[in-house]
Amino acid sequence: MGIYILDHDQCIVNIGAKATPEYDPLPIPKIKTHLDIQHQEHDDLLTQIRADVIDLFERYTNVVLARSAYTVTLDSSTLSFLHSSKAYLPLMPVVDITSISVADKDGGSISIAADKYLLQSDRSGHGIITFLSHKTLPDFGNAREGLSVVIVGNAGYNTASPVPATAVGAMLSMCAQGFMHRGANELSLRQENMVRVVHGYNERLNSFVLNNW
Repeated sequence: MGIYILDHDQCIVNIGAKATPEYDPLPIPKIKTHLDIQHQEHDDLLTQIRADVIDLFERYTNVVLARSAYTVTLDSSTLSFLHSSKAYLPLMPVVDITSISVADKDGGSISIAADKYLLQSDRSGHGIITFLSHKTLPDFGNAREGLSVVIVGNAGYNTASPVPATAVGAMLSMCAQGFMHRGANELSLRQENMVRVVHGYNERLNSFVLNNW
């Protein structure tokens, strides 16, 4: 029993289509206001910069910016997390868990009953699974090789629960770096400087970066 922190090196995380596509955590008008741009000449470029910023921010912070379905798949090496008192999911903010199941290599699957665990979250929205039984793991006998655990649910922000201002501020600063290095041959430099902004915001984004716990 104890605390088990999952990270992207131990599992596969798939994020599905946005459940609320009308919610935009980083609209172009907000970017243009931040950059003091009052014309449409750079709109196509800003759209590309915005896409790069969102991709880099989500990858470096494990934050899901807009409400989406997720699937977390763990291989047999991480099955011990089912014997922990608490397990932290590698993305945030986690809204719910719709199912947890254990599958074998032959395609068989056993669901873990919802009354065997609780989903909680800290103030930043990190998903915390609290297991209520020492015997959470279904009985597959000795055939643990090839087993996987699949966790399905929903994560991300929406209109009713928007992205925190600190995260928006970081992304706007990333947009500024992207626009500053907007030359045709500066794509790698542009992204390098965006990543530098994320790292430079480590203190402000400490509650978002799972590896800093």
